[in-house]
Amino acid sequence: MKKLLAIGTLSLISSLALADKPVVLHSGEPLPLGVAADNTQNRATANNSFPPSNGYVSAGYAGSKIGSNEFGGDERFNGFFLNAGTYVAPKTSLYMEYAFQDASEMDFSEVALGLNYKFLENDKNYASVGGGIGYAWLDEKAYDPYYDMHVSLELNYLTVPLYLEVGHQLNPNIEIFGNLGYKWFFNRDSEACIDGLCVSGNSSDLDIDGMTYKAGLRYNF
Repeated sequence: MKKLLAIGTLSLISSLALADKPVVLHSGEPLPLGVAADNTQNRATANNSFPPSNGYVSAGYAGSKIGSNEFGGDERFNGFFLNAGTYVAPKTSLYMEYAFQDASEMDFSEVALGLNYKFLENDKNYASVGGGIGYAWLDEKAYDPYYDMHVSLELNYLTVPLYLEVGHQLNPNIEIFGNLGYKWFFNRDSEACIDGLCVSGNSSDLDIDGMTYKAGLRYNF
């Protein structure tokens, strides 16, 4: 009876100690049942998390609805983007992007540098926010048959994009994502020509802004 009581007391003390303190084992000793189960669960959780990545490339559809009252309202643009980034912290990446979009007789190209931060990761899904700074140039050429005139417009902008992005991991290397954002265009230079007669300069009256949206694929390497 005393032997059974001693064994039971030692078992109880060991159980209470394991609840708050790490287990120290000598070589060859098996893990306690509860600790082994916890380690198995931790490994399973780790396997479901996003794998470490050095960088990525991505591409896809890019669209926007931008303009101003001075331009007669908003214009819808459609095009594509190419993006490459590198991780500077576990959840933060630095990226560079090129985008091209057009609408009727108007088109614009843009290069941008920015940061993306993943603030939420849940199994294979994530959410992130991003922003940066860019430079865009917008061109429009038209012919007015009524006045028999050729008209062209070239506008250069400093851009400030902000966006919210959500994505899903298809496999350890590939993600599908979409984002919705807002972008401000600050005029830095402009030139307007009518039949070869041109004027140039910059004006805040030429500033534009509006919604942006993207959908694409990302490859992590």
